[in-house]
Amino acid sequence: MRNAISQSLLLALIFSVLSCQQDDSLPETDYAIESDSYLKVISKHSNGWIKEAKHVGNQDLVDEVFEYYENGIIKTAKIYARFPQQHVYMEVSRSEDNKPLWSKYYTPDGELWFETVYFDGFPLVKKVYSEKGTAVHMYNNGALVSVEFTTLDGSGTSTTSYDRDTGTKKISIIQDGETVLEETYPYDEGFGDG
Repeated sequence: MRNAISQSLLLALIFSVLSCQQDDSLPETDYAIESDSYLKVISKHSNGWIKEAKHVGNQDLVDEVFEYYENGIIKTAKIYARFPQQHVYMEVSRSEDNKPLWSKYYTPDGELWFETVYFDGFPLVKKVYSEKGTAVHMYNNGALVSVEFTTLDGSGTSTTSYDRDTGTKKISIIQDGETVLEETYPYDEGFGDG
C-alpha cells in the first residue's frame, strides 16, 4: 500500500514538474490579420496594424472601406448600401481615443441626407437636409439647445430654443422677413426627445 502511495506521489510530482517547464518548440500564435476573400488589406502601419482595408461582398461590390490609426482604432469608415443601387450610405470619423468626430449619411441618389459634428464624443451640430430645406440642431454637452429650420428658398425660418433651467421652449417663425409667431411654452423633456 505504501509503495502504491509513493508511486502515486512520485508520478504527481513528475507531472507537475513537467507541466511547469516551458516548451520552446510551440510556435507563437500569429494574430496578424491578412487579406482573404472578404477582407482586403490595402496597407499596414510600420507597427503591423492595418492602415487601410476594405470588405468586399457578393458580386465583388465594396461593402465597407476603413482607415485605421496606428493603435488599431478606426479613423474613418465608408459604409455602402446596395439597395436600390450600390452607393455610399454612411461615412464616419473617430479620434485616436475612439470618440466620434463627424458622421455623414447619404441618400441613394448620392445627396447628403444629414451630417453631425461631435465635440468630446457628444453631438455639437447636426444638419438635416430635405427637399423643403435644412434643419440645424445645436447641442451643448450632448443636450439639444436649439433647432433652426430654413426653407430651401430662404424665405422662411422657424427656430425652437430649449431652456432646461427654466423648463421652457421658445418658438419663433419668420416668413418673408415678418415674424409670424413668437411664443414661449413649457418644455417637459421626455426620454428620447430631440
